[in-house]
Amino acid sequence: MTLGFANCDDKQDRRWMRYNLASPLPVVVYSNDQLQVDALGNVIGEGGVSLFVVADLPIGVEVEMLFTYSHSVQPIRMRGVVRNRAAYLFGIEFLVQSAVDQMEFARLSKAFGTEVELN
Repeated sequence: MTLGFANCDDKQDRRWMRYNLASPLPVVVYSNDQLQVDALGNVIGEGGVSLFVVADLPIGVEVEMLFTYSHSVQPIRMRGVVRNRAAYLFGIEFLVQSAVDQMEFARLSKAFGTEVELN
């Protein structure tokens, strides 16, 4: 499984560049019962990712995504929270809170060609 990134915005009226992401992603959902679902990455940016998931993910639930790409020896684990939904498309905001999260986020940002400074 590999990630494929390409700029998908001709009109960048957003805070961050967005990139096409056509890749399957395992997603662990942390709610009452821990659940693993298969998702398809749609669009990714520095703030989060859009996922197609055939499941009912409540707004506000925390998830963990596992990104694998060809230049990475180890998969990249990113935590996020479901912020919005349209049918089976979910907007996930990345959670970058710990030093480990920051290292994983830096690895992920290099995968899609952006260097990001975290506060």
